[in-house]
Amino acid sequence: MDNISFPAYVDMSFIITCCLICISLYYLKKPKLYFRGCILAIIGVLLSFVVVSIWQIVTISDIKLIAIFISPIILGIVIGVGILSKFKVFQFPLFICILSLFGSVSSFVLITGDFLTPIYFNTSQRPKNQLFYLLMVEVCLGMWSSVSGIIGYLVVIFKLLKLLPHYKLRIPLRSFFVVFTLILSIILSSFIILVNDNTAKLALYWTTALLIALCSFITMMVDQSDLSIMMGILQSLSGWTVVAVGLIRNNNTVVFCGSIVGMYFIVTLLDSCQAKKISLLSMIFANKLTSNDVDFLKRKIDIPQIDLKEVSEMCLDAQNIVIIPSHSLIQSHSQILLNDLVELLKQKNKNVKIAIHPTIELMRGFIEILMVIGHIDSTTFCSFEINNSFLDVDLVLICGDCRMTPYSKANWKKFETTKALHSIVLSEIQLVEQNEQNVYWCHSPLYTGFETLINNLRHNNY
Repeated sequence: MDNISFPAYVDMSFIITCCLICISLYYLKKPKLYFRGCILAIIGVLLSFVVVSIWQIVTISDIKLIAIFISPIILGIVIGVGILSKFKVFQFPLFICILSLFGSVSSFVLITGDFLTPIYFNTSQRPKNQLFYLLMVEVCLGMWSSVSGIIGYLVVIFKLLKLLPHYKLRIPLRSFFVVFTLILSIILSSFIILVNDNTAKLALYWTTALLIALCSFITMMVDQSDLSIMMGILQSLSGWTVVAVGLIRNNNTVVFCGSIVGMYFIVTLLDSCQAKKISLLSMIFANKLTSNDVDFLKRKIDIPQIDLKEVSEMCLDAQNIVIIPSHSLIQSHSQILLNDLVELLKQKNKNVKIAIHPTIELMRGFIEILMVIGHIDSTTFCSFEINNSFLDVDLVLICGDCRMTPYSKANWKKFETTKALHSIVLSEIQLVEQNEQNVYWCHSPLYTGFETLINNLRHNNY
């Protein structure tokens, strides 16, 4: 491919965008600075988009070409606004996945076009030299990452819509099948690069894409609580797809930005694996449960049970309150109700913190809803630094899953809630397995439980 020459001001906008994205990724790792990171990333992307758009409009003299350039932008804005208007607030994670799916599909179409052009439509671009083989290598890498992203995001979307089972897909010889598929895909990709026959090259391309799709589907069919880690893998793949596109188009700035995003999400998902004390390789290759899931119905213990009126009284009596959300809260679409509860408690002069476990942090869309739409201040969020302050906490409200607390035998990194004065697990199923002192169970679905709790506190119904 020919090198694309940009004017100095366009290159400068790319450099500024890279700097802003680097800073934003640092902020995104910290719940208190999360909103600032989102703003910096948006500013960086908009800067490059506006500068490149102005450059294209100024340099293009034909009005028809300008219309062709502007039309997809307008179409994308209309489609985006239309899709967003159909989504409810609690479906924001689903909205993010659908947009990411569109990105993966567009990358695959772009990469496939760059694969077909020199072998079918413009044979003059197919020199028998190292540059052509290098192009085929870059195309194969881009095809791998984009196809994996397409299938992965489809699986996540179907799981969020509850069209696929929430448990891990177990098949005989799972590890052998995944490894064999990967090795076969590498061999076929090598033939794509080396063979000269166009028909064979095309057949190998689509066969490899199907193998990668099948491997990605099996890999992504994990337990629901591991879905956040798989989201980290998909977001990293999105970055590496951008790298492949940048390599094909000889755009070093795009390569740099994509590699930063790809490495950031790799580090983030490894942090999440460390917090859950599981192996990423065992999650992908092993048939066994990797998320420290337990059979709560068989291993539950007897603990004091309280109703929602008593929970309301305890919230009113407490001064320092910590709320620990889980994936169950996301699945029950209770994010906005959580925001209403936090705001109501703050109106009653309570000190409220929301403790974010790394497994929740990776499920994009959760913090955004609470901060942007719910107007929760960034200082409300915390992570494991709250462990130093639990002795001063009067009440801990655990929303659904308690595997991130000492009340579960799961081998996750824990919030030290046993140091607090009282803890309440709000869930439909009794989840407490150990350390049952100063902990209560409130039997209630999360959504209706939050509704009732908010109503009790708002109208003094306790």
